Amino acid sequence: MSNITNKGINEIEIAIENDLTDLGFIVEYIEYVKELDNYILKIVVDKMNGKVDIEDCANISRKIEEKIDDLMKDDKEYVLEVSSAGMERQLKSLKLYKKYIGYDIFVRLFKKTNILKDVNLKEFEAKLINLDEEQNKITVKKNISNIDVTFNLDIKDIASAHTVFDYDKMFKDNKK
Repeated sequence: MSNITNKGINEIEIAIENDLTDLGFIVEYIEYVKELDNYILKIVVDKMNGKVDIEDCANISRKIEEKIDDLMKDDKEYVLEVSSAGMERQLKSLKLYKKYIGYDIFVRLFKKTNILKDVNLKEFEAKLINLDEEQNKITVKKNISNIDVTFNLDIKDIASAHTVFDYDKMFKDNKK
């Protein structure tokens, strides 16, 4: 596919971190993916105070593109894509699991996991309670049959996870 590695992604994050901080942003995560015939370097950001808009993404892109071009000069041609983390935040690193402790999350496991007797789950919502960085595990709490059940999951068993945005609450708040 490409010769960019996690080390390369970390180098990019370190190289642009101060520029983003100066503009009032932080990096949520960086991905390098192939979509159809294009390689895309996706930089997903969050604003320290407020919401990220399209103009913010354009300003960030202009500010960091030269540094990234220098770092990517030995790689294949790529497209730089800067975007907002959005309403539901992807949990793609330990840093993000830690940041969103206390939030409701949606978890999709690679395979069904036995949580309680006769309760096997593959996809579910739960509250993220804790992160054990040494063991690479998260602790979540889920209500199952009117019982709050707390259990641990190995991060390696998680296919994907993201925060859950409460759209109902947003619409109720906007009607007030």
